[in-house]
Amino acid sequence: MGVSVGSRAAVATLVAFCTPDGDRPAAGTYRQKAQGRTLAQMPHEARLFVKTGLVYLGLTFLFGSTLLLFEAFGRSAPYIFGIEHAHFGDVGWLVNIVIGIALWLLPLNRERFPHTQGRYPSSAVYACFALLNGGLALRLLAEPWYQLGGHPPLAATLLAISAIAQPAAIAIFVGIAWQRVRAPSHPAPGVR
Repeated sequence: MGVSVGSRAAVATLVAFCTPDGDRPAAGTYRQKAQGRTLAQMPHEARLFVKTGLVYLGLTFLFGSTLLLFEAFGRSAPYIFGIEHAHFGDVGWLVNIVIGIALWLLPLNRERFPHTQGRYPSSAVYACFALLNGGLALRLLAEPWYQLGGHPPLAATLLAISAIAQPAAIAIFVGIAWQRVRAPSHPAPGVR
């Protein structure tokens, strides 16, 4: 199956619109000079959160569509499925996207983190990611099991672990972000 000339032109136009001069940044580079300005690429840790959030966005809509199909065919889904749908969207999509974009866009703190060019210790970010998404996965598995399966002790234990893991992840993120939110060292006139 061939690709039409019009399709190739549309893709080329889109690439040219989205990237300066139609060039993509070289693999493995963090910054690229283009038209006299520096373009910053998103760090790996931020991309990890954003892409995970995008996966959860897709899963949220898939899960929501499944709930609608239950309704369309006159069947009722267990109430816990609506709660799980909300967790997919709220924690899976929204919180991952917010953390990923914040890690990328918050001001650098080169004095505090000179070894990472002002960003943050990667180990803290990976711990935040593991606790947030591991806790969410535990909750998505254990909560329906606990609610629909007669409150088994193992499901209760997994829910407790999730209840500790997710707030711990947020505490780590707050610690990272707090150190990067500060007044400018040399504010422009009129800026406090």
